Amino acid sequence: MASQRRPILLFVSCLLIASCGHTPTLSEPNEPLGESFLAVAKQQTECVDAWNLLLDDWKENGGGILDSMKSTREQLAQDHKSAFARLVRKSWENQGRPASARLGSWPVEADAFREVTLALDARGYVPGRCEVPVWFDDWLYFEILEDRRQWTVRRLPEMPPHLDASDNHSATNWLYYWLFARVDSPPEHP
Repeated sequence: MASQRRPILLFVSCLLIASCGHTPTLSEPNEPLGESFLAVAKQQTECVDAWNLLLDDWKENGGGILDSMKSTREQLAQDHKSAFARLVRKSWENQGRPASARLGSWPVEADAFREVTLALDARGYVPGRCEVPVWFDDWLYFEILEDRRQWTVRRLPEMPPHLDASDNHSATNWLYYWLFARVDSPPEHP
């Protein structure tokens, strides 16, 4: 019985020692932990809001995720009013070559996804610390969400059958990639 208690006592002792030690935080040494969480929340709000302004402006100019990815991309190519459409076209131009996959196919090679991500240059469109496109994932997903209570989504015709469009992560990765991937020669500037 005593031999069975030793591992438990050792575990409890280690746990107590660890809990009494210094816990590293994101905050400055003299800054309360709550203030650092507020700073992170403030940045998240700033970045989500900055992207939402771009995306909402695009939607007001006839954009948004339309009935198909093809029609969405055509709208982006023809939209010379919204900053988001300019950002997408700039990303298309920054890619060295068109995507080797057929429009909508999934999954794509990791290198292809990385090339599309690196081609997105949001400098001048959103604050510097907000340039990472992760800030608009939710916006993309809500564009295909039909019923927020039952979490049903609409599938675009180009989505392959095996893509789980109800999964936020899978759907937003697919939407992001096919919005920003260059599929043919980049459009000419007007």
